[in-house]
Amino acid sequence: MKVFIGYVSLSGNTEKMAVIIKNRMKAAGCKVYMERLDTLEVDTLKDFDLAFIGFYTWNKEDLPYEANEFYEEIEQVDFQGVKVAFFGAGDLTHTKPCAEQ
Repeated sequence: MKVFIGYVSLSGNTEKMAVIIKNRMKAAGCKVYMERLDTLEVDTLKDFDLAFIGFYTWNKEDLPYEANEFYEEIEQVDFQGVKVAFFGAGDLTHTKPCAEQ
């Protein structure tokens, strides 16, 4: 299985999570490719069976600025057949961490 892991990280926590996912996927026998989202060509994702996308928490509901271009381009690509999972550490200073505010 070909697995992509894309992330943006401010404090390093999201990157650490991406590395953990990468190590687990490699241990399961997957071919893994990992890259920061701000350097990624979005249509590259359609070549994978599974994609993990990680963001850090920013200003409650805002998308991290490094992911803006990725987000704007994502609707232009047909990802049929690609399974996608999102991950992030959440912000414990929020009333309900990792929940809609």
